[in-house]
Amino acid sequence: MLGLLIAAGLPAIYSASSAVSGSTETAEPRFEQIAFGEWQPVSDPEPGVDYSTLSVQSLPSGRTVVQYEKSRDGNTIGRFFRQSFKEGGSYSPEEKIGPVPGVSAGSAVPGINLLERGIAAVGFAGSNITLAYRTDQERSWGPAAQVNDELATVEGSVSFHQGPDGSIYCVWIDKRQGFPLVYFSSSSDGGRTWTPNKPVEFDFREGDQWNPQMVIGAGGRLLVFWEDWRDRKTLVDIRYAWSDDGGRHWVSGGKVNDDGAHVWQLDFSVAAAGNDIYVAFSDFRDPGEEGDNDWNIYFASSSNNGTSFGRNLRLNDVAAGIDKDPRLAVSSNGELYCVWRTGRNTVFGEAAVSYSPDGGRHWSPSAVVGGNNSSELTGISARSVHQGSLLAAWRESGYDSSKTVFRVISAGKGRPAGFQQSEQAPAPEPLRVEKGSLLFADDFSGESRWDESEGLWLNVNGAYMGTAPGKANYFVSFAPVREPEAYILEGRFLLDPVAHYISSIYIRSGDSRKRQIAVTNQFRVGAWISIKDEGDPAWQSPIGGTPVAERRFPFQRNKWYDFRLVVTPAQIDYYVDGLRMLGVRLEEKAEPGSIGLGGYTSAPTYFDDIRIYSIRP
Repeated sequence: MLGLLIAAGLPAIYSASSAVSGSTETAEPRFEQIAFGEWQPVSDPEPGVDYSTLSVQSLPSGRTVVQYEKSRDGNTIGRFFRQSFKEGGSYSPEEKIGPVPGVSAGSAVPGINLLERGIAAVGFAGSNITLAYRTDQERSWGPAAQVNDELATVEGSVSFHQGPDGSIYCVWIDKRQGFPLVYFSSSSDGGRTWTPNKPVEFDFREGDQWNPQMVIGAGGRLLVFWEDWRDRKTLVDIRYAWSDDGGRHWVSGGKVNDDGAHVWQLDFSVAAAGNDIYVAFSDFRDPGEEGDNDWNIYFASSSNNGTSFGRNLRLNDVAAGIDKDPRLAVSSNGELYCVWRTGRNTVFGEAAVSYSPDGGRHWSPSAVVGGNNSSELTGISARSVHQGSLLAAWRESGYDSSKTVFRVISAGKGRPAGFQQSEQAPAPEPLRVEKGSLLFADDFSGESRWDESEGLWLNVNGAYMGTAPGKANYFVSFAPVREPEAYILEGRFLLDPVAHYISSIYIRSGDSRKRQIAVTNQFRVGAWISIKDEGDPAWQSPIGGTPVAERRFPFQRNKWYDFRLVVTPAQIDYYVDGLRMLGVRLEEKAEPGSIGLGGYTSAPTYFDDIRIYSIRP
C-alpha cells in the first residue's frame, strides 16, 4: 500500500529520490551512469485513507495518468485517476473512475486507457470490449460502443492507440475462427462506431497468435507485433505486420527474430520513435547451465519504419541464469531503456536495467534496481516520464506481503556500475549419515492413506497425482505418520508434460504457530528451501516462507527425478538424482510435525515411492 500523493496542496503524485552508486570503466561509446530512486509518497491529505497505485501510463509527449485505489479500514472507497500534461510536473484534480454509462466491466469499474488526445474508459466483460472516450478539453464521456462485432469471442490482450488524425485503433486476441488470432478495428468518430473487425494476418495454418502490441511509426504507419506459433520447426516466433492506410490493408513483415532454431521467443516489448522501431524479447537460443539452454534478452531494430529488421543482438550481459520479460521505453532525449526480470542472483527475480544512447547499437552494463531473495518479482512495466527519465514498476510478492515498487531511472554523470553480484552464504559440509530402519513406505499401488488437505489427489498409474483443477492455488497432502526428530526422506517426483510447474516437499509442517519448512522445485528455474515461522501454512504462498538456500537448475517436464532429504534438528541436505542440490543449517530448532507433498495451479504434479528411514546412531 502506498500513502498519498499530494504535497503542500499541489497535485503532484510522487517525488523521486535518487541514489547513484560507483562507476566502472567500459569501452566506447561513453555511457553515463544509471541513477535510480524509489518514487515515494509525499504527504497524506486524507488521514486514515490508504492508497494503492494500480498503474502509471505515459506517452512520448509527456502526458501521464496515474490510477490508484483508496480504502479506509480495509474497505474500498473506489478507484481514481489524475492526469499530467507536463511530464509529471503537475497533475489535474482527482477524478473517480466509473461507473461510465454504457461501459460494461462485469462487477468491476472500468479501467482508464491513456490516448494521445484524450482518455478512454475501457470495459471487458462477457468476452466483449466496450469503450467510451473523452478529449482533453472535455470532462464528459462520449457514448459507449462495443468494439468487437461478433459476441463473446474476445480472448484478451486488448490494446488501444490513437493516430495523428485522432482515429482510435484497437487490437486484441479473438477466437471466432476457432483458435486465437490478432484482430483489428478502428474508429474515426471518437469511439462511437467501429470498422468491421478483421484479422491482421491469417495464413490458414491455424497457428496461435498471442500478446499483440501496436506502435505508430513515421507517417502514421501502424505496426502490430505478436507471438506466433504457426511454424512447428521454430516453436514460437515474434512476427509483425504494418498498414499505411489506417488498418484497411496489412502487409506481412515476417519474423523479427533471425534464428531458425527449435526454441521460444516470447514476452516481447515494442517501442517507436519516428522511423526507428525497436523490439526486445525473451529468447531461448543460447546454451546455459546444466546442459540446457537459458533465457536471455535479445533486441532487434528497424531504421526504415519497420519495413525490415536488422540482425538480433543479445542485450543482457553474458551471465548464467534466467533473464526474461523485457520492457522497452524511449525517453524524450532519444535514449532507449530496457528493464527486465533477471534470475542470475536469485531464482525469485530482480529487476535489471540497461540503456542505449545510440538506438540500440550499444547497451550499458546492466544494473540491478530492485528485488531480493525473499519475494517474487513479477509484472514489470516501463514508461518514459519527466525530463527523459524512466519510470519502472513491478510487483514484489513475499510470503506475508505484496507491494508495487516504483523506480525512477535516469542517466547521470560518469559511467555505469556493472551488475552487482550477490553471494549466498556457503553451504555447510554434507551430513555423513547412514539409513536405519524403514519407518514408512508408499508406492501408491493401493488406496490412498494420506491426509489430502488441499486440492485434488488421485492414484494414477501407480503414482500419486495432485492438482488444483481450473485455478491458481496450492495443493498439499500429508503422510499418515508422525515426523521423526531426524530422518531420511526419499522418493520421486514428475512435472506435468503440458503445464509443468512446481513440485514441493513440506517438512516440520502442521500447527501454523510452528516453524514450517518447504523444499520447492520449479520447472526450468531451480530449487529452494524456505522457512515460515507463523501465520498461514507455508504452502499457501508463492514462495512458502523466507528462502534460506536456492540453486538454479533446469528441471524438465515429463521426467522422473529421484530426491533425497536428510533432516536433522540442525541441518537439512537436499539431493536430486544424486546431486547435492541444497544444504542449510537451521539457526533455530524446528520441531517435528508432518511431512507433505504438493504443488501449485492446475498443473498436475506426480509423486511415487515415498520412503522414510531413521538415521543410524
